[in-house]
Amino acid sequence: MKTVSMEKIFVFITVFLFVITSVSACDCEETDYNLMESNILSKSPEKNLAEEYKIDELCGLVEPEDWYINAKFDPCIPRGDLPDSFDWRDEIEGGLPSIKNQGSCGSCWAFGTIASLECNIKIKDGVEVDLSEQWLVSCNQDGYGCGGGWWCHDYFMENGKTDPCGDSGAVLEEDFPYVAYNAPCNCPYPHEYFIEDWAYVGDPNGVAEVDEIKQAILDYGVVSVAVCVNTAFSEYNGGIFTGPTCDSINHAVALVGWDDNQGTEGVWFLRNSWGPNWGEDGYMRIEYGVCNVGYRTVRIKYRDSIRINLPEGVPDTIPPGQSTSILVQIEEIADTYVPGSGEIYYRFDGGSYQNSSLEFISGDLYEATLPPANCGDKPEFYFSAEGEESGTIYSPYDAPNSVYSSLVGELTSIFFDDFENDLGWTVENDCSDGEWERGVPVDWNRGDPPNDYDGSGNCYLTDNDPYNENCDVDDGYTWLISPSIDLSEGQDGFIKYALWYTNDFGNDPNNDLFNVFVSNNDGTDWVLVEEIGPATPSPYGWKEYKFLISDFVTPTDIVKVRFEASDLDAGSVVEAGIDAFNASILECNDTGNSAPYTPTINIDENNSLIIYTIDPEEDFVMYFIDWGDGTITQTDYYPSGQEVIIDHDWIGPGVYYIKAKAKDIHGAVSNWSDPIEIIIENYPPEDPIINGPSIGNAGILYEYGFTSVDTDGDDISEYIINWGDSSGEVTINGPYASGEEVIANHTWYEQGIYLIKAKAKDIHGNESDWSELEITIPRSRGTNKLWYIWILERFPMIERLLKILNFGI
Repeated sequence: MKTVSMEKIFVFITVFLFVITSVSACDCEETDYNLMESNILSKSPEKNLAEEYKIDELCGLVEPEDWYINAKFDPCIPRGDLPDSFDWRDEIEGGLPSIKNQGSCGSCWAFGTIASLECNIKIKDGVEVDLSEQWLVSCNQDGYGCGGGWWCHDYFMENGKTDPCGDSGAVLEEDFPYVAYNAPCNCPYPHEYFIEDWAYVGDPNGVAEVDEIKQAILDYGVVSVAVCVNTAFSEYNGGIFTGPTCDSINHAVALVGWDDNQGTEGVWFLRNSWGPNWGEDGYMRIEYGVCNVGYRTVRIKYRDSIRINLPEGVPDTIPPGQSTSILVQIEEIADTYVPGSGEIYYRFDGGSYQNSSLEFISGDLYEATLPPANCGDKPEFYFSAEGEESGTIYSPYDAPNSVYSSLVGELTSIFFDDFENDLGWTVENDCSDGEWERGVPVDWNRGDPPNDYDGSGNCYLTDNDPYNENCDVDDGYTWLISPSIDLSEGQDGFIKYALWYTNDFGNDPNNDLFNVFVSNNDGTDWVLVEEIGPATPSPYGWKEYKFLISDFVTPTDIVKVRFEASDLDAGSVVEAGIDAFNASILECNDTGNSAPYTPTINIDENNSLIIYTIDPEEDFVMYFIDWGDGTITQTDYYPSGQEVIIDHDWIGPGVYYIKAKAKDIHGAVSNWSDPIEIIIENYPPEDPIINGPSIGNAGILYEYGFTSVDTDGDDISEYIINWGDSSGEVTINGPYASGEEVIANHTWYEQGIYLIKAKAKDIHGNESDWSELEITIPRSRGTNKLWYIWILERFPMIERLLKILNFGI
C-alpha cells in the first residue's frame, strides 16, 4: 500500500464522514454493500435492461457441441385433451416468485436454469425462495461465466455435478449474492435445495412440439427453454410478440403457461430475467414457434415436500390367513406431515379399494397392515399422506394408476442366473449389429449400463465391444431366449429380472420398443408380457420387473422367456441389459402358519442387544429391531430359540427405547415387544491445542491452528475463539473431523499482551473447557497508521471510492 499524504488523509476522512452521514440519513435500517455493488454493475435497475445493454451483453446461452452426451429425453406425450389455456401465475396463491435482473453479465443460462427450480419450489412448497445464480456463474466447473454457458440442472442433483468443493445442490442468494461478474468461488456454501431428475422435452431434433411442452408444464411445472433474441425481441414492451423472427438461439428463459385463444394459433407466457420493467412486468406473450421459442426445453422433477418411503421394500409374497405388516417412513423434506393422515389403500380381488390408517411406531416410522388374504387373492395396495402446505401425496406417486402388489403364498426358486456361468441361454438375430452377449459391461457411456445389476460382474448386454463405442443395436432385432424351465410343480410360476434399457438419442430417439415374451410350449408360440417404451424409462438405471406366469399362459415344464431389443425406422442408440433372472414356483396352503412368539430382548453390559424367540413350528426366524433413533435393523434368519447378540451405532447421546418383532420363513410376523430403555452417554471434546506465534507486531496478519480431539470420535461442530482484544468472540463453523486442524487468522492493532482463548463444541453440543495461548505485541512505529488500515478493512467501499478519485491507494 502506498504512502498517503496528510492532505489525502484529510480528504479521505471527509469522504468517509460523508458516506457514513449519508448511510445514517437514509430510511433503510441497514446497507447491503454487496447489493450496492451489484446495482452499480447493473446500472439502473429501474430501467429496461434492453435499453441499456447490447444483445450480446444480455444473451449468453451457448449450446455445447457435445450437449447430447448422456442427455436424457422425456417425450412428455400428451395424455388426453389439454386445456386451451393455463398459467402457473394464476394457479398458486401469491403467484410465482419475483422477476429477477441479470444485469450486464451474460448469465441468462444461470437465470434460466434457476427460474424453473424457484418457480417449482413455490408451486410445490408454497414458499418463495431466492436462489443464487452467482453460485452457478462462479462455481460451475464447465468453464461457464458472464461470457456464456448452458443449462446447469446437473448441479442441482444430489449426486450430480459439483462445485470445486465437491458439493451439489442449489445455494441461497443470501449465501452468495449476485454481483453480475465472474467473482471468485469461495466455497463451501450451504446447499438447501435439490432436484430428483431433469430431462429435455421431446427429441434431440430442436424445438419440442407445442403439446409436449404443454404436458411438461402441467406435469412438472415451469420449464426452462431457449429462444433467439433479436432487436425486436429486446425492445418488446407489451402485447403479443409475433416477430420479426430469428433462428439462432442465444438466450435462456422460462415458460409458465399458454393460451391457445390469443394470437394467430396461441401464445406462450415467457418469463425473462431483465427486470420487471421489461415487457409485461418481466413477462412476454410470444406466439408459438416465433424465434425458435421452446428450443431445448428442459423439465425438472423437484422432490415432493414430503415423501413416502418403504424401508423394507414391498414383499414379493405374503402368508395366507395372516395379517401382514409393512414398514412405512414419512419423510418431511420441506413441509410438515399432518399427524394421522397416513393411509394404506388395498384390494384383493380387483374391486374397490378399502383403506386403514397407518400406526405410529417412532420418529418418522409407521406400520401399515394388510388384512389376511387367501390363496388365489391378488393383493394390490398403495399409500397416501398429507402435508400441511402441499396436500396429499401418494406412493406410487401416480396411484391408483400404479400400485404395489404381492403374491399370496410362498416362492421357491427353481432357476436363478446371475450370468457368471453359461446356463443355456440362446441368442437369435435379425440385425446388422448389437446382438446379445454375456460379459462384464465395458461402459462406453453411450446409454449402455456402466456395470451389472447384482454386483456379481457379468450380465447379458446388447453387444459389449471393448474396441468400438458404436456397438448398440442397429437395423433390426436381437432376441435373448432362456432355457426351458419346469414350473409345473407349483400352483403358479413367477418370473423376476432386472432390466437396463435406453434409446433416448440418435436419429430417431424414444421411438423403439423393448418387448418381453413368455412361452409354455418350449418356444413354439410366444405371448407378449410387457412392452417397454417407446420412451426410455425414467430415471436412468437398472429396474426390477416381475410377472405371474398364469396371467399369460398356463405353467408347464417347458416354460421359456424371450427378451427382444430392436432398432427400427430412422434408428436410435438402443442399449439393453438383463441380469439377476429368477424363476420360482408359487405354493399356497390355506391351513396357514402360526406367527413366532413376541421376542424377548435385553441389554448387556456392552450395550449390545440380546434377542430370541420361539416359533411354534420351529421355523427359522429373522428379527426387526427398532432402535428408537429412527433406524431399524433387519437380521439374517436364525433357528427358533437361539439367542442373537446385535450391536448398534447410535446417532448420538440420549435415552432410547428399543423394541423388536420376529418373522418366520413363511412371512408370518409376531407382535412388537414392549420397549426397553437404554441411555447412551457422550463426553465433551478435549481442550483445543493452539499452534501459532507467541510474539508479533501490530498490524500484521497471523495464522493460528486449532485442534481438538473428541473422546467419542464425534465431529467438532464449531470452534469458539477469543483473540483477547476488542474484536470479541469468533465462531468457526464445521463440522470438522476429530483431530483435524482448523486455521484462523487475526491482526492485533495495538501493543500489549493478549490472551488467545479457544474451546470446541461437538455435534451433540458438548463443549470443552477454554484453552489459552499468550501473545505479546510490542510497540511499533507504524501503529499510528493502523486506524487507517482498520477503516479500509471494514469499509471496502471507501477504498473503491478513493481508487476512483485516484488517491494513490
